[in-house]
Amino acid sequence: MNDIIIRPARPEEIAPALELAHRICQEFVRPGVNTAGKYDVERETTFVAVAGERIVGMVSQCDGCHIRKLYVDGEFHRRGIATGLLDAAIQSMDAWRVTLNSSAYALPFYLQYGFMQADEEQNHGGLIFTPMAYERAQPMHIAVRPARPEEIRPALEFAQKMFVKYVFPDLEPPASDRFGTELVGEEQVLRYMDGPELTFVACDGSRIIGMACEGNGAHIRKLYVDGAYHRRGIATGLLDAIIAGMSANRITVNSSRYGLPFYLQYGFRPTDTEQNNDGFVSTPMAYDKGA
Repeated sequence: MNDIIIRPARPEEIAPALELAHRICQEFVRPGVNTAGKYDVERETTFVAVAGERIVGMVSQCDGCHIRKLYVDGEFHRRGIATGLLDAAIQSMDAWRVTLNSSAYALPFYLQYGFMQADEEQNHGGLIFTPMAYERAQPMHIAVRPARPEEIRPALEFAQKMFVKYVFPDLEPPASDRFGTELVGEEQVLRYMDGPELTFVACDGSRIIGMACEGNGAHIRKLYVDGAYHRRGIATGLLDAIIAGMSANRITVNSSRYGLPFYLQYGFRPTDTEQNNDGFVSTPMAYDKGA
């Protein structure tokens, strides 16, 4: 998403942003009805996603606790823009509990982000929506640092566990058995400890809750975060740290389908079509440092 800028809306951009919201409502939510609603300049704070001089997405929050509007141009869907806009809006809020009313179209996105249904589906004058709420993470003291020698095996075992839990749906037998049940052997531990791989861990106290490793200074080999710590910026912190220590200007990764939205949002771009290597489905991607 490095060609898209997300920032607070300028005064002159409010009207174009609302026009975008209205158009996307007509196209994806409810044709013939402007479900984007009115705009309250005293209570709402707006962020826009801009490609060059074109507004391609917008979000507004009201009273520091409620998301009123979130829309992205259909041409720019599946590029992490909605997530980036929602991140920006939530980070600007003071409340620990954020609410919104989701259309049926947007419901899967909000559920994936971490919102939970707060009430039954509502029908107000033909406008159907589901009240939802998201509880922001309380401040944590997570350390992201190079792995110590004695942490290599636990980090690899952690990666294996997360792989089975989150990437397993991409695999089909017998590949699932081969990829999902393989034990972390001594040879593998030594290769990561003494070889060209650089490994970082994210720790909550003494507990490893995330890890990332690279090979040969140019390729991301593994990146995993415990599900209980998702959506707290830990994966981004790990990726930032490991890329900063890599020598190459062009960084590559083979992303699972599960990880694809994250890498797209970070700024990686596909370099080839989706690959199926003996049951492991992945997309080759690249990131240019400094781009």
